[in-house]
Amino acid sequence: KSFLPSDLSDEERKIIDYIMQKGGKAHAEDLAAALNMPIGKLNSSLMVLSIKGILSQQSQNEYLLKEVECFAN
Repeated sequence: KSFLPSDLSDEERKIIDYIMQKGGKAHAEDLAAALNMPIGKLNSSLMVLSIKGILSQQSQNEYLLKEVECFAN
């Protein structure tokens, strides 16, 4: 288990919160619609979260939240 970094942007936190509400997995299109976020900004945030090791991309547009314990503040 790991802790989420404290330096996440507001957009990154919203993405993580939404994916957690959806059981740890979500499609990019659903995220964009639910968060009212432009797809370009969403894709950028998803890439950053993947690089940080918080998300993994399961298919072309599906993302999985890796196992985490809690947010580090």
